[in-house]
Amino acid sequence: MGYILLLDNQKRWAITPELLKERFEKISNDFDILRIENSERPYSHEFIIRDKNIEGFLHKDGDSIHIDGQFEECLKLALDIRNIIPSDESVLFFDSSYNYNTVLEPTTTIEQLKNIFT
Repeated sequence: MGYILLLDNQKRWAITPELLKERFEKISNDFDILRIENSERPYSHEFIIRDKNIEGFLHKDGDSIHIDGQFEECLKLALDIRNIIPSDESVLFFDSSYNYNTVLEPTTTIEQLKNIFT
């Protein structure tokens, strides 16, 4: 299943590959972040977290991340990424089919996300 984490900030703040690397180093020993060279694609980087069976993409603008993987691992990763985003930034989280969505607050829990997305 796919999920999208979107900064709703009008370009005030951006997620960078360096910030992702810093966060991934805290949660995994087996990951890669690869630069995407194809300028026609909307993404700047692809990431793979092998020990969590997750892959995803960072948008060129740094305003969104697409996450694919197992349900609970994707939710955990979304919360981990939320922790690197300033608390005053609005962060939206939704499934790739746009059936479910929520605002990710710094205090959002895994249980709250499970209740929304199931």
